[in-house]
Amino acid sequence: MICHAILLLACHLLAGATPSAARAQSTTAGASNMRIIGHSDLKGVGKGGEGLALKQYPDGRRILYLAHESGPMCFSVVDVTRPEQPKVIVQLPVEADFVRCNSLGLAGDVLAVAHRTEKIGQDHAGLDVYWLIYANDRFAGGFYIIRYTGTMPLR
Repeated sequence: MICHAILLLACHLLAGATPSAARAQSTTAGASNMRIIGHSDLKGVGKGGEGLALKQYPDGRRILYLAHESGPMCFSVVDVTRPEQPKVIVQLPVEADFVRCNSLGLAGDVLAVAHRTEKIGQDHAGLDVYWLIYANDRFAGGFYIIRYTGTMPLR
């Protein structure tokens, strides 16, 4: 049940729904045996892309990693342990207006985030890799460990 609730919350984060839009959609969602249980406008920079990953840490916290389809943010990290009250932990900005980070993947404690540019040859294209850590059975954040730069234009 909690995973379904977090998935529904993630869908609203991706859509960048406003609180009033979320309330207006609740009737439609209820018709599909779903209801909105929480909302975050991601500090005003919704625009979620197709990249999202959910990780549960040993302390029980559920953290959602959400890529943005365009700037000003690259990706957001949201604590969805209590889906009715999602909390933005951190947001990382894009390096330039022509960069987007709409793709990410999570494997264990390694998060990979693609940086795509509008045109071939523009700066800042590449792949960032983060090592996500927890200490003393508590989520402690993440450390940037490597960046591959190359050509990854938008298509």
